[in-house]
Amino acid sequence: MELQPASPDVNNIEDHPVISYIHPSLHEESNLEPTTPIPDEILPKSDEEEFTIVVGGSKRRGDILVSCGKLYNKDGKVNKKQCWRCTVCNKSVNCLASITQHGETFKIGPHPHRCSLRDCALPAVNIKAYVQQQGKERPFASGSTLAKEAIHRHQTPAS
Repeated sequence: MELQPASPDVNNIEDHPVISYIHPSLHEESNLEPTTPIPDEILPKSDEEEFTIVVGGSKRRGDILVSCGKLYNKDGKVNKKQCWRCTVCNKSVNCLASITQHGETFKIGPHPHRCSLRDCALPAVNIKAYVQQQGKERPFASGSTLAKEAIHRHQTPAS
């Protein structure tokens, strides 16, 4: 059985030179030396997490706990221990991560995070808390003025 071409034009193809559309600079050799020097020693990642409680940082002016780009709301006290739960709870993700606080010690709960990390969680919470507090103290100040003051006050310096 002999296969027939699907189109009748295939039989009438003449020998044409092949034209390449690849830019010649893409195939040139380049210097692979790194532009920045590689450090001689790698610093170990610190195992200690930093926990920061921002008073009035939540939407309803409640306290909020910030740790490594994750946000936690107060969930209640059990046996003189404060429970904090992850703030992410929506239709697609219900994060069950939690932290228990007893005095100055924090213990991470058994469930891992199902949510993504927020890069600038602490500055954002500080800005929100500042704007809410200033809005309560100065009710006739414009929101844009309060926001600009908060951003200027809590802006992290560029590295």
